[in-house]
Amino acid sequence: MKRIFMGVLISLFFPFGSAFASDNPSVRIGYIDVQQVLQSVNDGKAAKAKLEKEFNAKKEQLQKEQDKLRKLSEELEKQSLVLSETGKEEKRKELQAKMLDHQNHLSQAQMEMKQREEELMSPIFQKMDGIIRSLAEKNKYTLILEKTRSAILFGLEKDDLTKELVAEYNKRHPVK
Repeated sequence: MKRIFMGVLISLFFPFGSAFASDNPSVRIGYIDVQQVLQSVNDGKAAKAKLEKEFNAKKEQLQKEQDKLRKLSEELEKQSLVLSETGKEEKRKELQAKMLDHQNHLSQAQMEMKQREEELMSPIFQKMDGIIRSLAEKNKYTLILEKTRSAILFGLEKDDLTKELVAEYNKRHPVK
């Protein structure tokens, strides 16, 4: 019964499937690997370098905090034989409070980094929009998709506009 139902479904939709084929001259679909573009365009490289520079100090600070926590934990372990139960409990609470503070600092740093990344990438995306639109019009694409693992499982090389977008972007927006 399932096979008959599936056969009927396929036969009903089969004639319409060819209308969406990528070799149909009336429908042309391209795709762009946005992550590759961001890593390849000059503005993207500059934004990444700026982001890394801004957050290296924060990263070092967080690493120092983590090292202090590790030392405190080791000290607690060593002192556990000589400390009373109340002393151990106080040290554990102190360690837990510091670990919680570290987690909060880490979360805040990640949020700040993400927000800063969005600030730096937003102008690049705005510039890309116009270029993508002109590439679509010039090459007569009906639709251009973003290449991600979950969205595009396969695409013909001729429909990959990533390199063309990078070249056009760098041409229109040279390094200052």
